[in-house]
Amino acid sequence: MLSGLVLLLCLPTLAWSRYEAGTLLVGTSYDENSWQYVGKFGFGVGRGTYEARIKNQIPSASATPLRLEVFLDEDWPRVKALPKCSPEVRSLSRAHRQVTADAGEEWGAWAEGSVKQSRRTHIWYFALSGCDAPSRNFTQSVDFEIHYQQADTSELSYELQLMPYATLLAVVCLSAFLVHFARRCRRFQESAGNVHPVILVLGSAVLLQWLAEVLHLLHLQIYERRGFGESTFEASSSMLFMLSQVASCSLLIAIANGYTLLAGSKDIGMESVKWIAVLVALLHTVFVGHGTLQGDHAEKHHENEGTVGWAIVFLRLLLLAWFAASLMALRKQSQSCKLQVFLGRFQLAGSAYFLAYPAIYATVQVFAPYLQHPILHICTATMQVCAALWLSDLFLSRGAYFEASTLSGSLLPGGRVSFKAD
Repeated sequence: MLSGLVLLLCLPTLAWSRYEAGTLLVGTSYDENSWQYVGKFGFGVGRGTYEARIKNQIPSASATPLRLEVFLDEDWPRVKALPKCSPEVRSLSRAHRQVTADAGEEWGAWAEGSVKQSRRTHIWYFALSGCDAPSRNFTQSVDFEIHYQQADTSELSYELQLMPYATLLAVVCLSAFLVHFARRCRRFQESAGNVHPVILVLGSAVLLQWLAEVLHLLHLQIYERRGFGESTFEASSSMLFMLSQVASCSLLIAIANGYTLLAGSKDIGMESVKWIAVLVALLHTVFVGHGTLQGDHAEKHHENEGTVGWAIVFLRLLLLAWFAASLMALRKQSQSCKLQVFLGRFQLAGSAYFLAYPAIYATVQVFAPYLQHPILHICTATMQVCAALWLSDLFLSRGAYFEASTLSGSLLPGGRVSFKAD
């Protein structure tokens, strides 16, 4: 599998440029429909190119002339605030091209253009305008296509150019971790006779993240390299990655509620944890699914942009509050000094995990839009890997948690085990 992924990364580009397509209404008396955003692309330093064409959905006797307007990211906030058919918006356009549909069902000719940058990366926004239409009392539906290409012929927007390599590195690291984790689990099973459910849940969380990274890599190679920015692979990857985080959160909260820590209470607090974990997983899935269904829009620079991202941040803070409250109650119940020491360390590490995503998400907002996606994805993936490393060491080593928890007791009849930890 790993060699196949490496080979996939080395495949040549399968198409000529990034591709945007859709349908919009033009030539209407409603001003907001006469001018519409159709796409954006992060061009690196050098001369990048773009081309656009349109086609009437309903064949008409006359062609529909539209104006393709190109805006720099520095001007985009002003463009959003102005009436779209105003002279001010037109003056902010850094370039424009006329695109015309053929009279029949055929696509019109490509309107080509280029942008040149000598200092730094910019995101360029594209809009189709029907403000110049001679008649404004009808509605015309048109299909459009826009292709983008970097100066070096890459079709990946700037924020995605390093992602195939970063994602491949994540897949390699997670693959190595899963192999090592499986070996440790086998040694644990040989000593204890069984693998505790907390270890299985952790393994499931890591496997979900591995699958998410594999699907993300496949999306980057099969779809982004063919110019298509959305795919089922990408949507599935986002949901699996979020479910991996939910599994880790649920595991931490279960332990904070006394699971494996209070003798004679193997299932203490687990019923409420299970139901709330299911609810949290559903909410995360709904949020991620909603963000995916929204598709591309002018203000979307990463997968959890806007309301969706802040809703997830709010959920993580609620989970942190539940985690802290559960640990406080657990400390009051326990008289063991060994357990009290462990709970203090566990609270610090667990709180850091719950706060990591809100901190990453808030920090990302101060970076340039073309940096937000790679920073958010790489930092979140790193956060999840670090959590997996910490938890695996916690569960499979003969340390403070092992001594304080029911894992140090025999999982077979006949007393305690002589567990040989790493």
